Amino acid sequence: MKKNVLLLALALSFGFLTACKRDYSCTCSYEEFHDDHWDAKSISYPLTDLSKKDANTACDAHVTTLSAPDDHRNVDCTVNK
Repeated sequence: MKKNVLLLALALSFGFLTACKRDYSCTCSYEEFHDDHWDAKSISYPLTDLSKKDANTACDAHVTTLSAPDDHRNVDCTVNK
């Protein structure tokens, strides 16, 4: 009986750890070149039903995408709840 209770407790705790998905957003700030000056810009992307690790990975991908154009610089993205 003790063994069954222990196995059930372990299974439930593992389930809670792996099922921790939620909605996040990725907020990015950057500078964009216009004519002869740099403008501060900000954009936010929804990240739905992801673990914290997957949300960070997705947000890092936005840094790469926003950094690609030559008229963007100082790209910084953070994950928010």
